[in-house]
Amino acid sequence: MNPFLLKGYRGPDYFCDRETETETICMSLRNGVDVTLYAYRRLGKSALIRHVFHHLEDEFYCIFTDLWGTKSMQDFCAELGNAVLRSQAFSERGFANRLKEFIQAIGLSVSVGPDGMPGVEMSLLSPDRSFRSLEETLRFISSLDKPVVLAFDEFQDVRKYRDGASMEVKLRTLSQQFTNIRFIYAGSEKYLMSDIFNDYASPFFQSTRMLSLKPVQADLYAAFILKHFEKGGIRIHPEVIRHILEMTHQHTYYVQAICNALYSQKQDVGSVAEFGRFFIPFLEEKRVFYEELPARLSHNQFKVLVAIARIGVVDQPFSHHFLKVSGIIGSSSMKRTFNTLLSQQLIIEDTDGYRLYDVFLEQYLRVGR
Repeated sequence: MNPFLLKGYRGPDYFCDRETETETICMSLRNGVDVTLYAYRRLGKSALIRHVFHHLEDEFYCIFTDLWGTKSMQDFCAELGNAVLRSQAFSERGFANRLKEFIQAIGLSVSVGPDGMPGVEMSLLSPDRSFRSLEETLRFISSLDKPVVLAFDEFQDVRKYRDGASMEVKLRTLSQQFTNIRFIYAGSEKYLMSDIFNDYASPFFQSTRMLSLKPVQADLYAAFILKHFEKGGIRIHPEVIRHILEMTHQHTYYVQAICNALYSQKQDVGSVAEFGRFFIPFLEEKRVFYEELPARLSHNQFKVLVAIARIGVVDQPFSHHFLKVSGIIGSSSMKRTFNTLLSQQLIIEDTDGYRLYDVFLEQYLRVGR
């Protein structure tokens, strides 16, 4: 098996570091403290939650609910129902019939998918019925014979619902009511997550322990990469690993994607030059995703993207120097352009400044393709 996973969780052998974060989250949940976890996308927060579950599964029922793409309270309740159905709690003897009856009673229908797994569909319910569905679902899992860790990934999407404000109030009330459930609220949009948990007027204001995920330390990631290449009988020069970590800003998904493809070649990589001969055609495969980008952005937006890509990380985007480099006339024009790129998540704020979110796009623009 290729040890550089691009999705899912296969156990601690294929998970790099995060020991401090894992211990902090586990300790908090064991002591009844809910956790908020922020990280920009593809940095590994979902895998970290699964890793935490691995450490807690003997003590808790662990339920992972992915809210990415949900648009309404009905979607939220359906995803939560699916998460419960597919969890360890549902697989326990005696729960199946009880849960099926429960779901049907509150306006959900259960079907079996092509994979043989049960699935939930939410009928069109009024807000009051949706609130009842949410409350009864939490009441059910709270009544299980072990405490529950319930993780909501991409939780900031709740703020985008038409009824998001009332949803937050209801969920906060229920989280206080059902003390047998510990909550993890994970999200990737910094400003929305901050509004939900740090705004004095929010029902979730300072109600959780806040963690912000950073990239894995370079030396630890390098050791992880080297170990797995050596176990696979493939030699890779440490300088190549350092080069990969630098060019990807240690952004987990992009490190994994490059190492996955490199490992699959089953060939030794003895120098950065040899790596370059692999990486150029690898990057060329991405052309189909990037070549239409200039047509989808304004002229100024594309110029700023190219300028950031060629620099790598920009710490003062409104400085005279960067205005000159990017060819943008006027700081007000730069601010409008920059804020648009941030809102579209084409650029992100990282540890040392602002950079392109998509590392492969950065490399593509840097070489002038």
